[in-house]
Amino acid sequence: MPRFAKYTLTWSAELSRYELIEGKNILEPLLIQNEELWLAWLADHSSFAFEGKNGHLSVLREGREKSGKSYWYAYRRQGNRVEKRYVGRSAELSVARLEQVAASLAQQGTNVSCEPVPKVAVAQSDTSPQQNVADAMEAEQQILLAPKLHLPRLAASLVLRERLLARLDAGRMGKLTLITAPAGFGKTTLVRQWLAARTVITRVAWISLDSNDNDPIRFWNYVITACQSFGIKTKLLSSASLARAWLPPFEPPSLKEEALIPLLNELANLNEGALLVLDDYHTIDEPGVHETLAFFLEYLPITLHLVLLTRLEPPLPLARLRGNGEVCEIRADDLRFSAAETATFLQPTAVLQPEHSARLANRLEGWPTGLRLISLALQERKNPAAIEYYLATLSGGERVWIDYFVAEVLSAQSEIVQRFLLQTSILLRLTAPLCEFLTGLEESEDILETLVQANLFLERLEGPQAWYRYHQLFAEAMQEEARQRLGADTLQALFQRASQWYEQQDLLIEAVEMAFKAGDEEHMLALLARLTDTADMRQYPDIHLLRRWLEHVSLERMSDCPQLYLAYVTVMILRPGPDQLTQELLIQAEQLLQRAAEIWRERQNRLQSGITLALLAMVAQRRKHIDQAREYAIQALEWLPLDRQSERAICLTVIGISALFRDQFVLSRRMFLESRDLWIARENPHGVRGNTLLLARTCIELGELHLAAEYLQYVLAEARTYNDVNDIAETQISLAHLFYEWDELEAAEQAAQEAYELGEQLQSKEPRVQAGVMLARLHSVQGRPDAARDNLTTLLVHLSPRYEARLYSLVLLAQARCSLAEGDIAGAQRSLQQLAAYEKLPLLSPIGLEEAEQTALLTQPEKTQLSYASERYFLLTARLYLAREEAERARELLTWLLTAAEAAGHCKIAVEIRAILLLAYAACKLRRDLPQMLHTLLRQTYAEGYLRLYLDEGEPLVRVLRQLVPHIRDKALSPYLQKILRAFTDQLDLANEPVFPAALSEPLSAQEQRVLQLLAAGRTNPEIAESLIVSVNTIRKQVQSIYRKLNVTNRVEASELARTLHLL
Repeated sequence: MPRFAKYTLTWSAELSRYELIEGKNILEPLLIQNEELWLAWLADHSSFAFEGKNGHLSVLREGREKSGKSYWYAYRRQGNRVEKRYVGRSAELSVARLEQVAASLAQQGTNVSCEPVPKVAVAQSDTSPQQNVADAMEAEQQILLAPKLHLPRLAASLVLRERLLARLDAGRMGKLTLITAPAGFGKTTLVRQWLAARTVITRVAWISLDSNDNDPIRFWNYVITACQSFGIKTKLLSSASLARAWLPPFEPPSLKEEALIPLLNELANLNEGALLVLDDYHTIDEPGVHETLAFFLEYLPITLHLVLLTRLEPPLPLARLRGNGEVCEIRADDLRFSAAETATFLQPTAVLQPEHSARLANRLEGWPTGLRLISLALQERKNPAAIEYYLATLSGGERVWIDYFVAEVLSAQSEIVQRFLLQTSILLRLTAPLCEFLTGLEESEDILETLVQANLFLERLEGPQAWYRYHQLFAEAMQEEARQRLGADTLQALFQRASQWYEQQDLLIEAVEMAFKAGDEEHMLALLARLTDTADMRQYPDIHLLRRWLEHVSLERMSDCPQLYLAYVTVMILRPGPDQLTQELLIQAEQLLQRAAEIWRERQNRLQSGITLALLAMVAQRRKHIDQAREYAIQALEWLPLDRQSERAICLTVIGISALFRDQFVLSRRMFLESRDLWIARENPHGVRGNTLLLARTCIELGELHLAAEYLQYVLAEARTYNDVNDIAETQISLAHLFYEWDELEAAEQAAQEAYELGEQLQSKEPRVQAGVMLARLHSVQGRPDAARDNLTTLLVHLSPRYEARLYSLVLLAQARCSLAEGDIAGAQRSLQQLAAYEKLPLLSPIGLEEAEQTALLTQPEKTQLSYASERYFLLTARLYLAREEAERARELLTWLLTAAEAAGHCKIAVEIRAILLLAYAACKLRRDLPQMLHTLLRQTYAEGYLRLYLDEGEPLVRVLRQLVPHIRDKALSPYLQKILRAFTDQLDLANEPVFPAALSEPLSAQEQRVLQLLAAGRTNPEIAESLIVSVNTIRKQVQSIYRKLNVTNRVEASELARTLHLL
């Protein structure tokens, strides 16, 4: 405001009139008496000074950006403070109104205590909490209310409760201070008094919660906004965070990764301690909020202390905090006023005898609000006898106190104030324009200020604008009385008027809430249509409120607003909790989306049709309707423009998952790569991580083990950072398979064991079965067949062939392989026959596949479509033939199977088929083809480092590989083959195996064997020559001959191969 006003409206006692002065010039004296001229002057000016009979005012017109309206406010300095009052619109700005405001401010100035009030210094940042709230409201359709972030005003007359303040001081050493007590026990007052008394606490963020804060996103937006006063830069949860509800594998969005972890990281970097106070936490009943707050508490940095004020003990991990000594608790018994404190509290009102104080403390059980009520009542009873009688007849009980509010507070007010209290009791927060619109009382601002000054259970919230709130108990009492006095019809009309006011202010969320409370379904639907009338579902209001509204609207009423169907489904999909997506919900969601899709098609709205089909693809995917989901996704991609990256990414992921289930690995990899690129472009880490995990699974099936490992290590690091248990379990299962293939059995077991335990924690069969099968395989190769067999039997017992088909087949395949490893041919055949009957595969007779069936299979293998289960069924059948020494049948079946697998791009199983095919050819004495077959296999497996592929075939394959060593002359493949043979040596007890001279293309002479012995011992050529009494030149020639016969190029390779072939 300017220091000197250009215009002054002043009262001239000498002339008994008001004059408008510009500098020293008197303008038209009668200007203010001519309403038309006065309003025209006000329209052209934005400020002036007023010197009236009741004092000085600075008057300023302030505009509202959204509505375009402006209002006049009066300012007056009171000591070191500047007081502000609402004057009204231009039409209401009269001399009488200005004198009334000046008198009100003058009266308040006489009541201001001369004693300085302790201040709580709050750390400043570039933007204030109020500005942050304004920004958030602009971005999120004004769902945050700035007054809720202001510290409650501190009453002047308080009893200093040093014993409790000391406990609060000590509690700051831990993570949490929990103050739990029923309504009216002074929880808020105690903490506010503590902050005022302890000036060393300089960083404080305060949030006054209410029932509308049950949505986790809304709740954490308030926390982030409040903490921004500490200087942190954590972004609010913008509308884009809702898009993560539709990410693969289609789980609800993770607030931990979106908000909590960035917030905790920034709080940990604060250079001094801070305090976060959550008042009225009992209004929160949403499990999602409790869960995320528990996570927040678990990782709370030492730079922040949390204070919870609540009527009920919150469902947080308090036992662990208590055990670690990290929680300070103050309960109702601690907050009760003693007899001495009672007397001190009432001393300004009445001097009580000690027995009266004790009786009152006992009767009220130390209830602070009760004492306040008593204090008000005693103000009218100055006679000691009257006071004694009143205290003697006082009775407790909740209903009594509600009646007391009505009888002793409401009835004592004027009729106008009574009506005002009853009508405005429906509002959670009050402001003068809203109250004026609701009640029709132009003096609403004055009434509000009068109630505050009279301490009639209304407090003014700190901040630049005049917002107020009733004490909750008082508001509840007034609401109950309003129902009795005003009736249901009047209350409904009040809610409707409040809704109209909010709508006029473009506060659509508040407008919907009031229409909801009015039971005005038609108006609520119209408002909801405006809220949800956007092609971008990420702009929806907070999910908790949307769910509460839509659950009370009949679905038939939504038929004209297909966007409400999408909103309804969005609410159901995003509903938190482990059981949020039951089959019933998914079916209902699919029906609603199909209805919306029909409407959009009739309206030829391709964009909304594409969005709806993307949601349908998600729902169908969750219902395991893979083919239908794929059709929806393909159609959606045709209608979605390229800039709809999120929806297109969803559809590509659905198509990729469908291809993965069909074992179309090349197609699935392409879909996941495209989807991943879109999520990277959207800067969406959740989408990137989800598709990277799917990519890794695809790469494993394509035999790209190292690339899969890179993907999995990235996913595991991200999942651990955000504590995503599902992703950790899935990643560890895939890593266990890679570690196993690379013969890192200890790492494989650790990964599989963690995945199994996480499956137990999640109560999910998928990770338990996948990890259990891997653990059984590890037990088998570690020589613990009984443990492997028991594991698989236990898994099978708990699976349903009908509802868990894929997992059931997986365990049967593992059983068959385990039986073959033990030499139990009959057991393997039983498992395969059970699998064949279940998967509708060619039945395995006691002597193998029926001849006619096998002949039919062997025709046109390149056109055969094989599933994961069928490929492994035929592979195990071939192993069974070899075990029964039916090598020719095994060779024919494997040759057919290899052609089919390679035609389908199933690289991983193709190399396994080639490894067994080596054994089949060797058993058929077809040795001429073996070198080329091994060379091809080594070339396909060398780069990816396959080991268990060879080791699992045991001694039979060892003999074949040793015989083929001289034929592998490739400089890269030869050391790889030697590595495989060394691993065999480490695994098998071959100490007594005979030497296989046939493994050499040309046998070593006796002299060459002696040279090789000395060479392997580390002797130099001169040392060997001296030892064998020959020339150095002769030794050089013999060494070269040894290299040629062993197909190696240096001493190290020669020594290692000699040990492998037992030539030493």
